[in-house]
Amino acid sequence: MSKFDTLYPNITHGEQIEFEGSFLFRAESSYPCWHCGEETHWIDGNFEAHLCSEECERAKWDEYLKALA
Repeated sequence: MSKFDTLYPNITHGEQIEFEGSFLFRAESSYPCWHCGEETHWIDGNFEAHLCSEECERAKWDEYLKALA
């Protein structure tokens, strides 16, 4: 799994990254990932939810797009 903490180890809280069109930022506190439940500091700005990895981010976007169809 491609965890954002592993991919971006030097990002501190308040900083953001872009991933496939989504903006994610690193929060000071961690919460369970919206998809898999693992603790993460990363929040997707579009969903306003914690997501820990590339795979979890893609899974939620897939769910969202299916719900729209």
